[in-house]
Amino acid sequence: MTALEGGPDEWKLFTDSAGLDAPAALAADIVILCTGYAYELPEFMASLAPRLRRTDGLLDVRDDFSLAWDGPSENRIYLQNGARHSWGVADPNLSLLAWRSAVILNSMLGETRYTV
Repeated sequence: MTALEGGPDEWKLFTDSAGLDAPAALAADIVILCTGYAYELPEFMASLAPRLRRTDGLLDVRDDFSLAWDGPSENRIYLQNGARHSWGVADPNLSLLAWRSAVILNSMLGETRYTV
């Protein structure tokens, strides 16, 4: 999208791409802008930030979605939907939420309660 005009009942989106219809003007009732993805540690975890292990500034996320940290190994911090740098574009995909939750619960319980 190169420009946006109008509102609030009708928007006109101007696009530019390599397709045959480029550039184009599209009409829309609603516009949702997805402007990128950048994970930030929540404010309430600021005191733990120095204890979390990082590689190239990114949190180290284990296979069970727990974070590597310098605390007791029996106390884990799990990251749900914030490990895109480790798990790729599928991490924020909500269709995998049940699977990720099962992996985390199995880890918390110390046994395979849920088949994944």
